[in-house]
Amino acid sequence: MWIGIEGIDGSGKSTLCDALAHDAVLADGATLVVIDELPENRPLRHIYRRLISARETFPNARKSLWLSLADYEDLSSQVDRASENIVVSHRTAISALADGIALGVSKETILAVCEEIRVPDIIIFLETDVTLATSRKRKVSFAESGGPQFMTRAGTAFERFFNYQTCVRKAYEWLLTEPLASRSKIVRISGEVIVSAQSEIARAHIIGQMKLA
Repeated sequence: MWIGIEGIDGSGKSTLCDALAHDAVLADGATLVVIDELPENRPLRHIYRRLISARETFPNARKSLWLSLADYEDLSSQVDRASENIVVSHRTAISALADGIALGVSKETILAVCEEIRVPDIIIFLETDVTLATSRKRKVSFAESGGPQFMTRAGTAFERFFNYQTCVRKAYEWLLTEPLASRSKIVRISGEVIVSAQSEIARAHIIGQMKLA
C-alpha cells in the first residue's frame, strides 16, 4: 500500500512524515516505510531542486512539470521495491500537477497526464490555511515563491510565497475533487491540529484501508 502526503509548502508534510517514521509499527504489526527526499533516496529530485533554486536555471512551467514527473516515476519504482511494506512518501506526482497548474500549464495537459500517472492508494492532504503556512516560514525559497513567473510581481518574497501557494492550494482542490477523486482514497486532515493528532488520524485511515484490501 502506498500513502502520499500532500499539501502546500508550510502545511506540515515533513513533520507528519517524521512522526509516522518515528513510530513505524502499526497496531496490527504492519510496518510503515517512509521514503524521504534525501539525495540518496531521490536522486532525480535532488537534481531538479538544484535547477529550481536559481533564476538562471529555473525551467519553464512545462519543463518543470516533466522534470518533476521523472522524479515521481522513480519514486513509484521505489514503492514497488518496498511493496511488502506500507510505503509513505513526502509528495507524489500530484504535487507536480498542482505546481504545474499554478505556473500556467493548461488543464488539458494536466488531465492527459492524470491518465498516465500512478496515484497512491491513500492521499493524505493537509488542509492548511495559506496565511498559517506563510507564518510558519522563517525564509522562503525561490521555488516556493513561484520562481521567475512570480518574481515579476510586486511585493516581498513572503507576499509572493502567499500568492503562489494560494494558486497551488486552488490547484490541489481542483485535482482532488475532479480528475483524482475516484482514483484514490482522499483523506483531508487539518493542518492546524497538533502533529500527534494528525498522525493518529492518518494511522486510523491506513489501518482501515488495510482491512478493506
